[in-house]
Amino acid sequence: MVRYYRSVVSFNSALYFVPLFLIFLYFVAQSSSSVSTQVSAFGFKNRFAKSVKRPVPKHLDNAGQLQLKAPFHRNPDYSIEDPRILRDFDLLGSAILALDPDTKRDVIRLTPQQPDTSGLIHTHEAIAIGNERKAQLLSLNFQVSFDFTIRSSPHSKFTADGLGLFYSLNKPKLGAFMGMREDFVGIGIIVDSFRNSLRRRSKDPYVYAVVNDGGMKYDASGDGLTQQVTPGCYVEA
Repeated sequence: MVRYYRSVVSFNSALYFVPLFLIFLYFVAQSSSSVSTQVSAFGFKNRFAKSVKRPVPKHLDNAGQLQLKAPFHRNPDYSIEDPRILRDFDLLGSAILALDPDTKRDVIRLTPQQPDTSGLIHTHEAIAIGNERKAQLLSLNFQVSFDFTIRSSPHSKFTADGLGLFYSLNKPKLGAFMGMREDFVGIGIIVDSFRNSLRRRSKDPYVYAVVNDGGMKYDASGDGLTQQVTPGCYVEA
């Protein structure tokens, strides 16, 4: 079974004395069954990148956008052969540049169709978010869009465990939080593709948000129900 998804995540907030935040953007997946997870497009847009007093980081264009978009084999900044090169992004764990077996499109395969695997893609450098001007009421807006696929194998109908999109102050590291380090400091958008707890009545995949100050441990057996910021929702392919 193959499920294709297109997602857009937006964050809006009003803050006084907004500092210049430097965050790492992660896209991470974890598999405990015969399922592969892949990303075919990935983009970041920051409304305030132009207004930051410091120079815009070299990995963002003048519009404050950072993109990872197929095809990779036609782009000199990428290489799907060894050594695997991915401009502006780094891969950890099982994540590799690959071809979708059905569509033949270039993708980032986060996990192969093997159990007990985790893969992570993250921005090579921290992204500047915010504005250094003080004593003003500023709206901090940024948006991330991505396409991803969850694919089960012929040997299993389950698509466990899931994946997550994280905005974190921590440096990259694999861990138990859907493949992400548990002590991350920031925000996570979780796509849980397997129900471990009968308390969660929603169908799969279940999407919810978490906020972590570095001290929260992921409750995998409870599907994060006690840790979500607000009740999540079911995502239909």
